[in-house]
Amino acid sequence: MAGDLIGIFSALHLQGSKAATSRQSRRLPVAKFLTALPVFNEAAHVSGVLDEVLRFAPHVLVVDDGSSDGTAELLAARHDVQVVRHPENRGYGAALATAFQAARAGGWDGLVTIDFHRQHQPRLIPELMT
Repeated sequence: MAGDLIGIFSALHLQGSKAATSRQSRRLPVAKFLTALPVFNEAAHVSGVLDEVLRFAPHVLVVDDGSSDGTAELLAARHDVQVVRHPENRGYGAALATAFQAARAGGWDGLVTIDFHRQHQPRLIPELMT
């Protein structure tokens, strides 16, 4: 199973968190984790992907990296995810950096990042937090 996770998601146990450190050493699930999805011009997929992710992750952040195709409007209509929007496209790395900053600022013990291209398996999200 672990081989299935390589290249699919990235997971980060946030450093400096006592809860994350103690859980890592005991291999227990992280108590409070955030799942972040960088997005750019994914209006055709955003709703379906988010609905699936929310089945496995109760706390979801979407970083909209300056979408101009209606993605921003679809995200604004949702009340089940947190959204951070870059006013213009800054690139995937900048969207990930925003997600990491939000996770650290929010006091999360861990962060999982996934993409919107439907090649990921949201059902694996909980496994990453052990």
